[in-house]
Amino acid sequence: MHSIKGGAGAFGLEGLVHFAHRYETVLDEVRAGRLQVETEALKVFFQAADHLSDLVRISRDNDPLPDEETEVLLKALDAFLGDTGPVSGTSEEDIEFQPMGLSLDLDLPVDGTADLPDLDALPPLDLGSVTTTYEITFAPQADLFDTGNEPATLLRNLQQLGTAKVTCDSSRLPPLINCAPMFPTSAGQ
Repeated sequence: MHSIKGGAGAFGLEGLVHFAHRYETVLDEVRAGRLQVETEALKVFFQAADHLSDLVRISRDNDPLPDEETEVLLKALDAFLGDTGPVSGTSEEDIEFQPMGLSLDLDLPVDGTADLPDLDALPPLDLGSVTTTYEITFAPQADLFDTGNEPATLLRNLQQLGTAKVTCDSSRLPPLINCAPMFPTSAGQ
């Protein structure tokens, strides 16, 4: 969310910044435990996520923003905030972005006379048949998925670095019957 807000703010896409900020505020309330997620909230969150994606695409294509749909979703998000958050139409802190120059001046001479070693004169590094083995212990905390992490992706990325052997030590896992689902279902009712 921060990347979307920052990137949109850098390009003056205020409508996108405004919507992303409000959506993030509601999600912060959920993360802090001040807002309980019910079925209706999930529906609004999914709609807001889809709408945010649409706003990014629309902004990228320089098309006009769908103000009516945005307003409906902002009101729905505001309803979850109650008296604690902004209501639709309330101005939020303006994000002001001022472009600035970045100097990459390293105080090196521009005529090519810098006192740098001749890399071609260095002997090649002979690694021979060196094999490096790493043992990685991955013990995720219970809130791993709350932060958007996906262990399978991490393991796949590690496998791309070389040969990998993955084993699972399930000795500390509770019995499945004792695990609480994140979102209760009505399947057993």
